[in-house]
Amino acid sequence: MLLEPPVATSHPLPSLLRYVDHDLMQNIAIHNHPTHFNATCPVCFFQWDTPIVTSVSTTGLPNTTPHPESAASSTFLPLSPCGHWMHYRCLIWLTTQTGSDAKDKCFVCHKQLFEWDGITALTLATRTGLQLDDHNKGGNFHPNTRIWTPSDKVEYESECGLIVSLIEVHFFAQLNLPSCFADGSPDLVRAYQNVLDELDRMKKPKAKWLRWTTHTGWLLQGMLVAIKMRRFLVEAHEGIRQTEGWRAFEEGISVLQKSILEEVHKP
Repeated sequence: MLLEPPVATSHPLPSLLRYVDHDLMQNIAIHNHPTHFNATCPVCFFQWDTPIVTSVSTTGLPNTTPHPESAASSTFLPLSPCGHWMHYRCLIWLTTQTGSDAKDKCFVCHKQLFEWDGITALTLATRTGLQLDDHNKGGNFHPNTRIWTPSDKVEYESECGLIVSLIEVHFFAQLNLPSCFADGSPDLVRAYQNVLDELDRMKKPKAKWLRWTTHTGWLLQGMLVAIKMRRFLVEAHEGIRQTEGWRAFEEGISVLQKSILEEVHKP
């Protein structure tokens, strides 16, 4: 379903998603079994088995407090290969610190652990129930170039809006083309590929929360576009779900999901 990936530089370290979903799961038997029964997390400073509520403040500081009524325990696990222990939730919070050079490193020994992608951090933060910090909240003015750059959040929202606009344009373009299906439905896979192709020509995305450098990140960008396209079609063109074009599109998404899993868990 995706276009051919760009030529990528080989990475000696795993992607962020592979590191979290594969590498850290190799020793799952010892998760929540620290060597010291009163071990504390070096990020939130609470004892490892203390239920906590973790949120992310606008200043980039962790708001982590014990709260017995609404708190939930987070898996306490050793990082690989350095072996330092911390809460899973705190690890994901660290990866959301887009303005920090330490977002891809162990919080204790500062060893780089994985290749960081903005879109992967966004994916994991969403899955974990965290929000990415807007470190550049007011935007920046560069006096030398006299160029103002928007905040991370504004840039992200702008590029998400661009993606949706491109989806609409290429969907309606397919309605005016001969159909390759017996029922005359539009070629949604072709529309999807045209969106990705145009994003590539525009050298987008550039938003920090959507950037990627790894093959996994490229696949996740494809999934992001697919999810937005599916939402657009379901909300604005409900009847298309009964067509051959829709079935081909859904099959393509399934193939993409399989590709992501294979990339994460490959030998």
